[in-house]
Amino acid sequence: MNGLSCNSALFAHLDVVECMGILADHGFQAIDVSLELEPPFLPVPKPHMYVDADAAERARVARGARAAGLGFGTCNAHTNLIDGDPEARARNLDFVLDGMRLAGDLGCHYVITGGGMKNMYGREHTYWQRLLDALAVILPAGEELGVTLLLECASLPGCLVHDLAGMRRLLAEDGMDSLQVLFDPAHYLVRGDDVTAAYRELAPRVRHIHAKDALGRVEDFEFPPLGEGEIDFASLMQAVRETGFAGYVALEYEGFAWGHTPDPLRILREGRDFLLAHLEAAAA
Repeated sequence: MNGLSCNSALFAHLDVVECMGILADHGFQAIDVSLELEPPFLPVPKPHMYVDADAAERARVARGARAAGLGFGTCNAHTNLIDGDPEARARNLDFVLDGMRLAGDLGCHYVITGGGMKNMYGREHTYWQRLLDALAVILPAGEELGVTLLLECASLPGCLVHDLAGMRRLLAEDGMDSLQVLFDPAHYLVRGDDVTAAYRELAPRVRHIHAKDALGRVEDFEFPPLGEGEIDFASLMQAVRETGFAGYVALEYEGFAWGHTPDPLRILREGRDFLLAHLEAAAA
């Protein structure tokens, strides 16, 4: 394992280079840079970089990471690749492609997106074909840039790839050999999967992990602070060790959307300590 990363959205009120310094001071080894414009919760955090950032801004952020001694875990570029509106769908495809180019300029090897949201009337096979069409453009572009796309299962109602069965189906499609996985245990729990079993099945293609807890099931769930949900992190971290995971485990916090503490420094310290304790126990 490379170490700990953190989704920069936790410090959306700060400049990304300032955020890097805080992460380094708290013992993190990498940063996940948020590019996302419309995450599904309030208050909406501002993105830390825009995909049309100019060369000077890209160079400044890359220098900031080097100065802080941080790697880039991922660039997070969630959007709706299967939007029912063709114009919106085209814009969203361009957003991910531009995010891949930005990641390449930063020296970040991974970009994350999801399978998209079924937001208008349409048959299931139509939405699946839209996703496959988008990936047929994105994956070759990533190979040329040296940037790998990671797909994240998402548990909200209407999400196309929302559980282990959906991820399994997607990865088995023709042309998906270069597609890899971002594993967020919270989404699998909300959709009723055995989290550790899901991770073990996907492990050969998991390149990055989000550490996020969860309570409840789809239509009635929340993502509380680590240790306050239903996920068995002891079992999951043991599986992470046993499978030889070589990426970063990234703290991701969305608990403020359910009224949990919005204090980013507290979240950072408590999340770090929680993860280190479980990783050390798994290694013992």
